[in-house]
Amino acid sequence: MKINILKFNPLIILAIILFGLFLVWPIFSLAQGIEDWPIIEMTKTVDKETTRPGEFLNYTIHFQNTGNWTAYDVKLEVDLPERVSLESASFPMSSLSEPRLEFGLPDIAPGDGQTIFIKVRVNEENEDGAVLLSRAVLSYGDGRRSSDPLVYASARSVVSSEKAMAQGNSGETSSGAKEVSAKEIDAEVGSSAFL
Repeated sequence: MKINILKFNPLIILAIILFGLFLVWPIFSLAQGIEDWPIIEMTKTVDKETTRPGEFLNYTIHFQNTGNWTAYDVKLEVDLPERVSLESASFPMSSLSEPRLEFGLPDIAPGDGQTIFIKVRVNEENEDGAVLLSRAVLSYGDGRRSSDPLVYASARSVVSSEKAMAQGNSGETSSGAKEVSAKEIDAEVGSSAFL
């Protein structure tokens, strides 16, 4: 005579159900919609597209949470260009080892944002045509997942001597230096790249 062990032991049935739910739960947790994530948009600008040795460059980094969920564990890493010296930053740094600056930022609620200003001096040893590229990477989490989205932005300037700037024939000032307006350069705004 066969005895059905499942029929007589409800604890085994309960254990099998709980184990099955344990295996299936990660699939349901990944099913959260995009509306449940923080979405950070970031821009980085520099006030001069063309600069001379000895001048100052002012970077503006602005980011905002356009999603419907708070961004947690917000970290910003800024790589300064080579051959510049840091003068000031408008927000306290958690780590400074030039050329990399690191900022630990407060949580960003939906609709909130932050602007950070960084001032650098262009070193004298820069040559004509040197490209000064500064990159920023912002990482954040939603408090539930193990991987953090990354958002990138960059801004660039070109070093040019007064002689080279005076050779331009349009937009010249009375001193002969070419007037150049600031240019914003964005990269992968609102990116959802993962570590």
